[in-house]
Amino acid sequence: MRRLAICLTILALCAPLAISQPSPTGRLEASGRGTVVMQGQIVTFGLLSEPSRLVVVDFDGDARVYVDGKAQTLYARPGAPRAPHRVTLPAAKGRYLVTGTSVRVRVKSRRMTMSLAGVAGIDFTGRGTYQVDDGDVHEWGDEGRVGIGPSEESPEGENR
Repeated sequence: MRRLAICLTILALCAPLAISQPSPTGRLEASGRGTVVMQGQIVTFGLLSEPSRLVVVDFDGDARVYVDGKAQTLYARPGAPRAPHRVTLPAAKGRYLVTGTSVRVRVKSRRMTMSLAGVAGIDFTGRGTYQVDDGDVHEWGDEGRVGIGPSEESPEGENR
């Protein structure tokens, strides 16, 4: 009877986790200077070595933003009680973490290092390097765009 109770408890705890598993995601590592804009269902964290501009727009109302361990409050624009909410940090420095199911994150810095996981489009302006999943390291020139995670055209999960 005790084993049955333990099995039922484990099943009750694990079933919601199995149901709520996100779709397959991609990964991106990047470093450089300039501006990086990420949009999609993402978790991103990084290090801003110099005062940098960080803007987060949350379209679904579930984003979380932390800079050096401090939670940042996202605000609605006047007259817009629901999403999108946003936070603009004109001189962010240190480590940051942003999560959300539908967010746009814009980082402008003279020196940044970042990691991203999820399903997203990423635009680069400036100079730096990036790597998608376990692929080759690429340089981004003045402008570039890359996608991670599955796309509608590639249901097998190939990069966009």
